[in-house]
Amino acid sequence: MAALARKKKDAPIRVAVQQQVFASSAGAIGKRLSWLGRMGVALPLFAVVIGLVGIYQFEEQQRISEIADIDAAVLSDELPLSAYLDHGFNAYLAKRGE
Repeated sequence: MAALARKKKDAPIRVAVQQQVFASSAGAIGKRLSWLGRMGVALPLFAVVIGLVGIYQFEEQQRISEIADIDAAVLSDELPLSAYLDHGFNAYLAKRGE
């Protein structure tokens, strides 16, 4: 306030504004790079999600295939019906599966 009171009436007041200026922050170039920057993060993230879904689907298909093979082997085997009702049948399958 004291400096403004001593100021000459004909001298204009100058204020220096410090602002960061980057080459990419001007006009359409900045907007395009901003869009590309977002895509640079989104595309790899999207690829990882698609890859994880693909791995999950592959593993599920493998598991289903293995279960189907076991079911086919059990059903094609010539066992009496009483073997399926026996409590020791699971032990029989475990012993035979080794």
